[in-house]
Amino acid sequence: MGVPIEKDAETIGKLTEWMIVLLCFAYPISTILSLFIGMSSTAFNTGYRIIGVCLSIFIIIKSVNFAPNKYSQNLLFLFLIVYFFRILIDLGIYDVFHEKSGLEVFGFYIGNILIPLIAMSRGINYVNTASLARKSFVCLLVVNLFSLAAYLIQNRFQISFDILLQRAEIYGVDQISPILNSISYSLYGGYLLLISFSGYLFLKNSLNGKGRAWLLFAICFGLLNLILGASRGPMLITVICTILILFIYHTKVRKTLGYFFRSILFFTSGFVVFGYLIDYIILNNIEIGGVTRIINFSTQIKGGQKEIRDYLFEEAWEMFLNNPIIGDQFVLRSNGGYPHNIFLEVLMALGFVGIFIFCLLIIRLFNKIKSFRSFDIYFIVFVPLLLLSFGLTLTSGNIYQNVDFWNLFGLILFYPRNNQYENRSSMSF
Repeated sequence: MGVPIEKDAETIGKLTEWMIVLLCFAYPISTILSLFIGMSSTAFNTGYRIIGVCLSIFIIIKSVNFAPNKYSQNLLFLFLIVYFFRILIDLGIYDVFHEKSGLEVFGFYIGNILIPLIAMSRGINYVNTASLARKSFVCLLVVNLFSLAAYLIQNRFQISFDILLQRAEIYGVDQISPILNSISYSLYGGYLLLISFSGYLFLKNSLNGKGRAWLLFAICFGLLNLILGASRGPMLITVICTILILFIYHTKVRKTLGYFFRSILFFTSGFVVFGYLIDYIILNNIEIGGVTRIINFSTQIKGGQKEIRDYLFEEAWEMFLNNPIIGDQFVLRSNGGYPHNIFLEVLMALGFVGIFIFCLLIIRLFNKIKSFRSFDIYFIVFVPLLLLSFGLTLTSGNIYQNVDFWNLFGLILFYPRNNQYENRSSMSF
């Protein structure tokens, strides 16, 4: 492959940045716009997905003469191709019962996961991480503004205590099913909190007062939406990722663990206060969204009670045991759904063959994350975002629809250490 022309490489880099932002963070914008305009979300979401695949295909065509990034590429695409044939066999030959149409399954998996990852593997060498982080921050800020505005409009701007303690969900024009459920509402709040917190810690010395104010505002705003969504998965994982950010900051920037342990002491004190608050909530029978759900979850575990998800886990495990080598099928037999755990889903669909490849991918991913000192500050803000998305795959979502997870996975896995196009502009807010 020839050396790319400077202008062409810069164009590919910018297009790749927009593709990553679009597929990882922009989905709620399309779905909430449909609500503001008063139309069905189907047309907007379809258009959003089509734009994603068209942009990916254009990047592939534009970079056809460029050398792709090969780090872990073959292993990731091996897994994705094996899973593709599982879907193809299940839908094309066995016609298994599933809750989504075949067009929707292949549209998500091929159009917004497989093709974009091919495009990313070719364009990631030319991405400016400062620009990518800035675009991601702005997009997530807009997403959270749209989400809160839609939630307030939905409740006729009645900002009562009772309304704020509900699980925030945004319903479409039909008012039947949510177009943005509480898990996604919390997830995007967590994304904004993490990228803003990272930016504030790593870049505060290079930011002016206005930039710091924006980041502090975004941290509080992300926290607000995280709590309003009241989804225990994103809430707990965001706390863990926040501690990880502190660890990275104090080892990479401050180069001392003393400040890190002081931060942990601060967090511990906060958890003690939080514990007393929970005791007060229990004693006074106060219901507060995510807090109440965490309390109920703890009570269910102690009492040996099961959630619906537990039964899905059991069914997926039984399907794996029935066909342990190559798996059974890509969806559950009982309802055509999925087990809400990526490891169980891989075992169920691909057996030992699939889980072996997937575990190798996870090992390579975490080995790369462990070497975070080799990467620039702008890139490191995406690691907590991936970990939040990855943590959520253990309790929600499925393989063929988890667009933001797979694209963040590819971003971290493909990103080269010697990126000649990084840091050409500062990340200003």
